[in-house]
Amino acid sequence: MRILFIYLALLLSLCFTSVSHSSVTTDTFRYTAELKGDINKDKLYQIHLPGEILSICESRCKDIRMIGPDNSEIPYVILRNMQWEKAESYDLEVINYEKTPQSAVITLKLPVQHKPISTLELDITDRDFERKIHLYGSDDQSSWVLLKEDRIYDFSSKVTLRKTDIKFNLTNYSYYRIHITNDKTENSGENINLQYKDLQFSVIGEENDKSLRIDRFTSRTASQQNSEGIYDEAEFTAFVYYENKEGITEIILKSDLPASRIYFDVSNPLYYRVVDIYGSDSGDDNSFKLLKTDVLYRFILSGDKETKNYVNLNTEHNRYNKFVIKNKGNPPLEVKKIRFQWPKTNLYFMAIHQEQPYALYFGNPDLDAVVYDLARFIQPDKLNTLDFEIMEISPVKNNPSYIKPKIKFEKWKIEKTVLTLIVSLMVIGIGYWLYVLLRKTSSPDSLE
Repeated sequence: MRILFIYLALLLSLCFTSVSHSSVTTDTFRYTAELKGDINKDKLYQIHLPGEILSICESRCKDIRMIGPDNSEIPYVILRNMQWEKAESYDLEVINYEKTPQSAVITLKLPVQHKPISTLELDITDRDFERKIHLYGSDDQSSWVLLKEDRIYDFSSKVTLRKTDIKFNLTNYSYYRIHITNDKTENSGENINLQYKDLQFSVIGEENDKSLRIDRFTSRTASQQNSEGIYDEAEFTAFVYYENKEGITEIILKSDLPASRIYFDVSNPLYYRVVDIYGSDSGDDNSFKLLKTDVLYRFILSGDKETKNYVNLNTEHNRYNKFVIKNKGNPPLEVKKIRFQWPKTNLYFMAIHQEQPYALYFGNPDLDAVVYDLARFIQPDKLNTLDFEIMEISPVKNNPSYIKPKIKFEKWKIEKTVLTLIVSLMVIGIGYWLYVLLRKTSSPDSLE
């Protein structure tokens, strides 16, 4: 019996030793991209990782390795571009208010200390309304400049559709004037009514005559989405398109890219659709997970076009995406192309050799993510304080030294096989032990 357990322990040791990882060598990677330019030892460098690399490396680029001279592994850290300034907000003071039966003029003042703003948010608790807005800016309250003609509205009793903010070009005025007009003045008393099959936006009767209650005016500086030069993007025109009898459109796209915002180029002149966004790494039917539910719309309201053709995400990186569009009896949306947008992804490393070559290697699904000590010192909120140089990389190419593995073993399958074998041997051993014990207890000698 002792020999049996020694044998089991030896077998277990050998099996788990067989799945241990050997040291990383360059011939285990499918792809490579060389760094271009001179290298200075002990200098911090930044490399932009374009969509070409993100689309073929493993999830979250866990398989990327940087190799320097003498095949030495170079520590690095990968960060998304976070160099924009955080949006700040300021409450505006109401310094004058004038009202007529069909309009209101409100004069506002920013705090003395403020940065340029690009958004004005109206805190309105009312529902089912629509108003036209003229926004002006001034430095002296004598000369006013028109900044934006816009609309605020709420159709929440009909559909999930509400807009109470005004976006305009970045400006640094100290005073702002809002002229709010009830559209009945312009439409000769007609009710606001827009309908397209099940799509209906309307504010009728007394609801649109009621005075709006605005509890607060809040301004914001330039938002992250308005910052230029910090996003990469890619367009797709080839995707699988399904229509079923329940009036649902399914679009399956193999993107291989992250996304913080997804745009849909829709040719329909008028629409309002609920869309579910799913993600998957394998593309199998049962592998898609719901990421977000949102709405897409386009309509013309009192001559002004209102459009929302995008969905914001938390920078999800999935190999496959599925979009489920609920048409509810309306004609299907004609989606011509889909555009992904994501924060630029950069790799930072400290050169430990003076000379080239330095190169990135990737395309090895068996590698786990590695966290180098460098990540403790280089963090997104500290980048503006660091001194680094920007390096370029050459186009991605197939690694000429790549050797395709003969047999690919998955660790979990090996462990399952080992466990099954161990349990089987233990059952056999216990059965044998019981057999011997029963023979001893049933023998004539044991009865004396």
